[in-house]
Amino acid sequence: MAFIDVHLVAFWQDQSAPRGLMGLSLSLLGVLELISGLLTGWLAIRLPRRALLGGFYLLRSCAVLLLLGASQDLRTLGFSVLFGATYLGTVVLTSMSCLARYGAAIKGRAFGYLFLAHQLGGFASVQLGAFSHDRWGSYQPYIVGLAVLTAVGGLTSWLFLRDPRAEPAPPAGLPAPSSA
Repeated sequence: MAFIDVHLVAFWQDQSAPRGLMGLSLSLLGVLELISGLLTGWLAIRLPRRALLGGFYLLRSCAVLLLLGASQDLRTLGFSVLFGATYLGTVVLTSMSCLARYGAAIKGRAFGYLFLAHQLGGFASVQLGAFSHDRWGSYQPYIVGLAVLTAVGGLTSWLFLRDPRAEPAPPAGLPAPSSA
């Protein structure tokens, strides 16, 4: 999101997007973020969270690739719809996963460490985007790398993030693993 916050409008300007289209796209992105956050809680109690989180990241990777799309509308509106529909949902799902994995007693600390890593990644994202633009005169090489990393994150979530509620019970006579 940090790359989007800092470089999206500059990217669209480099692509000669009309100001009205950029404004509409940013508004749409914001509205869909809110809807995504609300709808995700409802979805998370009905679907496996790891699949939902992985799916959101894979959709976000597709959204980032839309920035390289052929038509102006696809680069702006298409991106905003897909990115906005997935953005806040990942925050909700990550918070829920921290609660399920670590319990209420240390969920805040666990989420805090995760958010610290997220902020460091955000800083790197902004700097690497600027480096790409300065070095190659384009954000496109960085956008491809960002899409690949986002897809890897989605696949990792989908394949390896286990929901403690769904794990099998320990064999008889063995203590259950602690949630901390």
